[in-house]
Amino acid sequence: MRATVLALLLLALGATPAAAAGRTVVFGLTATPQERPAQVPLQADAGPSLQELTWTDWGAATTTGTGTWVLDCTRGGPSCGTDTGVTRHPARYTLTRPAACPRLGPDVRAYTRGTLVVDEPTGPRTVRLDPGREACARAPSLAAATRAIRRFLLRRGPVERLRVRCDRPTGGDRECRARYRSRGRARTLDVFVLGRLSGAPEVRPVG
Repeated sequence: MRATVLALLLLALGATPAAAAGRTVVFGLTATPQERPAQVPLQADAGPSLQELTWTDWGAATTTGTGTWVLDCTRGGPSCGTDTGVTRHPARYTLTRPAACPRLGPDVRAYTRGTLVVDEPTGPRTVRLDPGREACARAPSLAAATRAIRRFLLRRGPVERLRVRCDRPTGGDRECRARYRSRGRARTLDVFVLGRLSGAPEVRPVG
């Protein structure tokens, strides 16, 4: 009875039970969560983007944003070749399978799959996109970062007297400095340690 009353109340408010609990987000090229983004960059360095997006059923198991695929080549760019104009095509971006987003809290979910359909003059072009849910991973602790850095360094050679210092977490990663000795020499390495939703943190050298 209570479930029926709740469902009727949600419908009266213009919501659906699937979209009512907590927040649902998507990530772009950064670790910044977004809700109903009007623009979605598809590539860095002046690449194509989705613009003028309007969304239906945001927060449900499937949501679709309708807008325009835009490639602005008036200032050049690696995706432009010899093109110097602005190309626009109608587009639909569908997001599905929202799942838990630990970094943002227990009431936040993030979409895990994305499908883009661009209506080009030669016909529809379908592209699978990664909505970036990996950004939901919590930043690793100092102990976890140290273990990951040790594994990374051991692939390069022997490691002795490893000491690691890390900055405060930024999103799901930390910037760390490792001081250690290898083959009798003192060495220093600056790295990013990225949290992962499954498996060990990932280590990437800075620069």
